[in-house]
Amino acid sequence: MNQPNILILHLDELRQDCLGCYGNPDIQTPNIDALAADGVTYQNHYTVYPVCTPSRYSLFSSLYVHQHAAWDNHCTLPSGYPTFPKLLRENGYQTTAVGKMHMTPTYLDIGFSDLELAEQNGCGRFEDDYHHFLMKHGKIDRFDLHYESGLFQLPPEDHRFDDCQCCQSDLDLPFYSSEWITQRALDRLDQWNCDQPFCMMVGYISPHHPFDPPAPYSTMYDPNSLHLLPGYTDQPLPFDSNFGISTIRSSKFPCLSNIPDSRPPDRRIPSFLKIST
Repeated sequence: MNQPNILILHLDELRQDCLGCYGNPDIQTPNIDALAADGVTYQNHYTVYPVCTPSRYSLFSSLYVHQHAAWDNHCTLPSGYPTFPKLLRENGYQTTAVGKMHMTPTYLDIGFSDLELAEQNGCGRFEDDYHHFLMKHGKIDRFDLHYESGLFQLPPEDHRFDDCQCCQSDLDLPFYSSEWITQRALDRLDQWNCDQPFCMMVGYISPHHPFDPPAPYSTMYDPNSLHLLPGYTDQPLPFDSNFGISTIRSSKFPCLSNIPDSRPPDRRIPSFLKIST
């Protein structure tokens, strides 16, 4: 067989400078470092669009967003466009996707013959395999649900306003999304037919906000001993401070653009903490 097997690991919002192989002195990433040592690393990489779902469609189709016309996180990729999973499947590959794909509809056929998905709150929640797994065991990823439902933008009534989307997950490690995705991907690897070339894309939800690692990872590092990342500022930039909630409302929810922010100035979330894709 002269067709190589392909494994794609796709992490959502992982910073380059948070990896040991790129010089971070604190964060331990031995497995990623091992892959980097045996492969090629890049100093520069650019996305074609700073929004999740459209950029994923560009990755699948090799098209710019203005070409495939899926502009936001609720768009679908129009049928008829070639995608790399479809081309691989047409050429004899077994194609599988595990984890977060962030498509609309959730199980959109872009060429993966087998999908086992884990999504954040939104169109895919409660349709995906991961949340069926949680519900079967009487669990829920509560913190992610709180954030993605918009409760962080409501007037402050409890700790959710002040924690900057950071806390320890109340899910034990076997129920946390990263662990579930990893185990399901390993199971797929064990099931593969060695006589057929395969391509598997594994998409992780983390480290996309909210930042809610489970134990024991939540206490793995002492915050006081970590080095600040390059470019850190102890205050938001003037542009971010001036952007404000009214602009966010106007751009994301036009019908709310004239509703004033009733919170006192010292209790408003800085815009750089609220903008999400």
